[in-house]
Amino acid sequence: MNSLPPHLVARPAPVSRGVLHRLRTIGTLPAAILRNVWCARRLRSFPVARFGEFRVEPLAAGTLVAMARLYERLNHRPFAPDKRLLLAMLGSKLALVVRNEASGKVVGLAYYYFNARDRMEGTIHVGYSGVAEDVRGCGLGTFMRRHALANFAASGLGGVSSRISASNGASRRVNEKLGFIIVETYFDDELKELRHYMVCDLNKLRNKFPNGTNQD
Repeated sequence: MNSLPPHLVARPAPVSRGVLHRLRTIGTLPAAILRNVWCARRLRSFPVARFGEFRVEPLAAGTLVAMARLYERLNHRPFAPDKRLLLAMLGSKLALVVRNEASGKVVGLAYYYFNARDRMEGTIHVGYSGVAEDVRGCGLGTFMRRHALANFAASGLGGVSSRISASNGASRRVNEKLGFIIVETYFDDELKELRHYMVCDLNKLRNKFPNGTNQD
């Protein structure tokens, strides 16, 4: 059997680094989604709470787009498709939004998820928590995080984990005020920096917030 001349043999097109990254992400999506579906089954949906003129509420389908836009504005990067999919499925248990009650505008957000280490240690990880620039300094961000901690404590979780830059003293101090302690300091090869792995022990909050809210 005669073989084709070399210049007529079809060769696979080169695969770009970006395509390879997307393929790897798609390949890991099912495991991450299934892990979160399994771990979140025990969580309660976030209760509604109020802080002055603001309403803190669980993420709903109608607020996912507004939440993603605020995240992108605060972080200057897109809201990852895998996180968007996860929160579309489990938003009321894993994410909070803050609205101005008068205008309805979303001015704050927080989302959480279970990574592999959290599943083993009975914790949940802080994905992101932040508020718009024009409402900072009034305690809203701290209230939102306390509200999440209280609900996770009432749901029976053992703790909440967080990773922060070792150079970010402000974030470390906020975490420490909320009950987080540093359990590990490591060098992140991807970010090229020292980071702290911090955990808040929710067993200490269960008696303080027995009804799952930080409001009296």
